[in-house]
Amino acid sequence: MARSLFRSSHMLLAVTVALLAVGLAVANEEPEKDLTHDELEKELDKIHEEIEKLRQEHEEVFHAGDSDKDGALSPGEFKKIQEEEDPAQSGEDIDESFADDDQDGSGMLSLEEWRVPFEDTVSRMMNSEGGEESEEQQIAQQRSEFDSLDVNRDGYLDITEMEALSAKIEQ
Repeated sequence: MARSLFRSSHMLLAVTVALLAVGLAVANEEPEKDLTHDELEKELDKIHEEIEKLRQEHEEVFHAGDSDKDGALSPGEFKKIQEEEDPAQSGEDIDESFADDDQDGSGMLSLEEWRVPFEDTVSRMMNSEGGEESEEQQIAQQRSEFDSLDVNRDGYLDITEMEALSAKIEQ
């Protein structure tokens, strides 16, 4: 099915460019050096900030397209938005996208339904398509989990920290 993953093609491009730019900037600084936990956190924060900006823009498109201000997009309002964003898109593709996105079958798109394709795309991008994590992602996740347990930040888990972990597991 021709499903519009993002409502506007520039938003998909912006997310992709932002993710690539962050990765390239880090790789170009010191290609031989692994990122420290703090550097990784900073880079991830940049990505999350960019995604949040795009999320807000996506919602602004919804509200701007809701010409009658009833809190939902009619098929006509949806079509107008899609045609403005991608004039080459066929009417049939637009109708199919609307039907796909109208999850409750009401004939209108609520803000929640409008958000779904955006959030699905972000989720897939952040989870490396299909949920398979790269080795770097797995290591970063493990480092993050360890750091959350290493309360005194000495690089080791002492008995107090292990007891806290044990209590957490038992819950």
